[in-house]
This record gives sequence, C-alpha cells and structure tokens, in this order.
Amino acid sequence: MRKLSLVAIMSLSFLMAGCKSDAETVISDMISKMNEITAVLKSITDANSSKAAAPKLKGLVDDLQKIKNKADTVKGTKAESDRLQAKYEKQLTDAMTAFQAESMRIATNPSLMTPELQGAFQSMSMLK
Repeated sequence: MRKLSLVAIMSLSFLMAGCKSDAETVISDMISKMNEITAVLKSITDANSSKAAAPKLKGLVDDLQKIKNKADTVKGTKAESDRLQAKYEKQLTDAMTAFQAESMRIATNPSLMTPELQGAFQSMSMLK
C-alpha cells in the first residue's frame, strides 16, 4: 500500500517533466485508474466480494503499470510541469487518500483480506 503511494508520487514527478498532451493524458489516466481501483476496494464487504475483486484488481494494477511505463517516457518543460502540478495535484491527492482509506479498511479486517486479495495487494506493491 505504501509503495503504491511512492509510485504515484514518482509518476507525478516524471509526468511533471512531460510534454503537454502526453503528460496530461497520462496523469488523467493514472488518476482515473486509481479511482477505479478504489471503487473495486469499496465493493469489498465480505469474503465472497473479496475473492471476486481480486482478479479485477490485478487487471487494474496491470493497467496502472502500463500507464506508469508510459509516464517514464514522457518529457517536457519546467513550465509545463508546474502547470500540470497545479492542475492535477488535488485530484491525485484525493485519489491517493481514498485509495489509502479503503486499503486500510480492508487491511484491518481479516475477514476481508482473503488469500486471493492478498495476491492482488502484492501485485500493487510490486509496481515499478
């Protein structure tokens, strides 16, 4: 969970150096994917929904890794970096805060943290 936060912050810094259209698309895609992950986490209310959520989460994490890989290739100016940071910082912070809250809710409830979901969480922690 904490590693995902670091990945998001690192991605934001890479994106801030990106060219306008590519960087903005990547940031928007990353925030959207993080919100999708959070929505899946919110749907987890019992062991059955936890098991059902695991493959969805793994797929979303794979998508997030692809976005991160694209972010690593984006280049741009300091001015664009500053503009994008001002525009997206709150959305990214909100997405990370919601993700962390849901992750903690699940992590502190042993009946929700099924082995299947543990595997999905492990794949999130392995984001590069």
